[in-house]
Amino acid sequence: MKYILTLFLLFVSVLPAASLSFDEAMSSSKPFVFYMYQDGCSACKYFDSIYDSSQKEYNSKFNFVRQNSDTSLSAKLIEKWNIDSVPFVLVINPKTKRASKVGEYCIMAKDCFLKTLETYD
Repeated sequence: MKYILTLFLLFVSVLPAASLSFDEAMSSSKPFVFYMYQDGCSACKYFDSIYDSSQKEYNSKFNFVRQNSDTSLSAKLIEKWNIDSVPFVLVINPKTKRASKVGEYCIMAKDCFLKTLETYD
């Protein structure tokens, strides 16, 4: 039984944290990374691996929200945040309502993206 419990705990510990919805993240006190993507977008597919590894590494510091731009909910977010292309990434502090857009270069350069997360206050 201990063996099975140990295997289960090991398995659960390597799973990425579940993504929250935008509204859930805004209701939280923890800053979050908001990522809007589109199916079929090659740049988004490239960024997916960076986002996933960042989510695993920084889940204690940030919540993570991934939103497909093709959903009905996305229309409101696209208008509110002036999203004109994907991939689009914001780091948002729900306490202060401060949002920082992550530049296109930083989205495509893992080191730059990780530095953005490391230095976020």
